[in-house]
Amino acid sequence: MFWIRPRTTDDRGKPSRVANHADLKAAGIPLSLIGLPLPGGKEFTTKKQPTKHHWSSLIAFLGPIPTFVAVVLLSKVFRIQSTPVILTMLALGVVFFWWVSINVWLWVFAHRFVKAIRPTGRCVRCLYDMTRCPTEEDDCRVCPECGSAWKIELAQPQLTL
Repeated sequence: MFWIRPRTTDDRGKPSRVANHADLKAAGIPLSLIGLPLPGGKEFTTKKQPTKHHWSSLIAFLGPIPTFVAVVLLSKVFRIQSTPVILTMLALGVVFFWWVSINVWLWVFAHRFVKAIRPTGRCVRCLYDMTRCPTEEDDCRVCPECGSAWKIELAQPQLTL
């Protein structure tokens, strides 16, 4: 299966990749607890169960329609009669919408992942348990595994009386 590597910056501004679904699975963290979209932005189900589709998949699917309209209008305006040129323009437009939807999905996933994983006390990059790492002057904890610095906001237990 194809696994993606979304990227973000740590809390000190250093570029860092974000752990992905395979890393979560290897660490034994269920996706349902974090509330993240599945890779590719879809949930595939069987036996006609309802499915959830991520909006970036809709962009990738509907993106070729405005591309086709734009190519037809440009070919009329500039009087392009060559079929290979029109097909090349159409292919480039479809690739552009696919590229945009994948990058938007990666950006959304990275930000959701950072927001979801911080309360667990784990490093966003390598999922190392950082609850025992010392907090430095800027409230960051530096991961001893990968060197990323994160402001870990541990979830506080709620007391009931």
